[in-house]
Parts: sequence; C-alpha cells; structure tokens
Amino acid sequence: MSWFKALWQNSREKGQYYERQAEKYLISEGLTPIERNYYCPFGELDVIMKHGDTLVFVEVKFRKNNARGGANYALGAQKQARLKRTIYHY
Repeated sequence: MSWFKALWQNSREKGQYYERQAEKYLISEGLTPIERNYYCPFGELDVIMKHGDTLVFVEVKFRKNNARGGANYALGAQKQARLKRTIYHY
C-alpha cells in the first residue's frame, strides 16, 4: 500500500481532510465559515462561506495528479445541476 493510500481509512476521511484544508485557506483569505457538509434531498454542499454580503459555495475536489484532468474535470454537467439545485434549496 502506498503512503498516500495509507493516510486515510476511506474516501470520506480523505474528503473531510481536504474540505478542512480548503476551509482553512479560505479563512486565511478573509472568508467566514458558515457551514460544512450541508445535506438536503438534492445533494450536499461541502463548504459554505461568506465574503462580505456574498455567500460562497465550495465544492472540494482532489486529484493526486492531472492524468485524468484537473479537479474542474471532475465536475460534470449532472453534478453541476445537482449543485445548483442544492444551492437553491439552501
């Protein structure tokens, strides 16, 4: 087992780790955390933050390399539609 895989017991743990890292970075950039892992019937929002009067919805993606495209390629049309419905529900 590689050291990379040994860091986490499951993908949920890995996701939570990177969500915390993203949240820490955004806090350092002046955003205020509102909520993490918001669930509704339409889906989940990883991180919700506020910047001034603006709500910021963050979908955290991690790829250990860009062989299959960067993180933005992991967000297809179906996932984008699900995120929009979840944001409107929030």
